[in-house]
Amino acid sequence: MRLYELTISITNHALEQYCIRVEEMQREELEKLVDSQIQQRDYRREEQFIHIGGVWWVAEYTDTGVRLITCYGRTNFDIPAALGWAARHKDRLVLDDA
Repeated sequence: MRLYELTISITNHALEQYCIRVEEMQREELEKLVDSQIQQRDYRREEQFIHIGGVWWVAEYTDTGVRLITCYGRTNFDIPAALGWAARHKDRLVLDDA
């Protein structure tokens, strides 16, 4: 039984960022993975951010779906809090590998 009936869509930018920051994956496979993680309640929503299966995204929400706009990647720190800190201190986050 499905917990939520949602349409998951991923922008080209979000898919590209996911492939760079997390792992290579086809859009359909990633949509199924994200849907499965949401069905398993492996997510946390914070305003426009959503943390799904350990990966931070920026998302738009409708009554019937979630549209993933960009992917910040897999990280153990709180992206919304980090972005807030960076804005307050006129700094920025660097998410690419150094």
